Amino acid sequence: MRRQSGSASMYHVNRSGTRADVEIQRQYFADVVQAAGRANAEMNPRAAFGEAVSRNGLGNPFSFFSILLDNVAQQCADEVEDKWLDQLGGVDIYTFGHCWTISMHQRTD
Repeated sequence: MRRQSGSASMYHVNRSGTRADVEIQRQYFADVVQAAGRANAEMNPRAAFGEAVSRNGLGNPFSFFSILLDNVAQQCADEVEDKWLDQLGGVDIYTFGHCWTISMHQRTD
């Protein structure tokens, strides 16, 4: 079971965000961008292809791309969550999606 993000004191869902909250979010986002860049640089198409073939055979080419992109996003999320899980609420819920989106943007922009 994955750890869940920290205490209720780190959330601001019941109040307006402060300047400090914005700065924390900016730092988190910068870490997502950097981790996504590293994950993209280290992406391993050969491993993803092997995983896709072992799961689905050769009949589903979309499986390869799905696994490849998810592996990149997961590598990014693992790195970011290790740093932020005890500092920012919702990290365990949203980081994979943030990493997936940013890593895709970096590859296509």
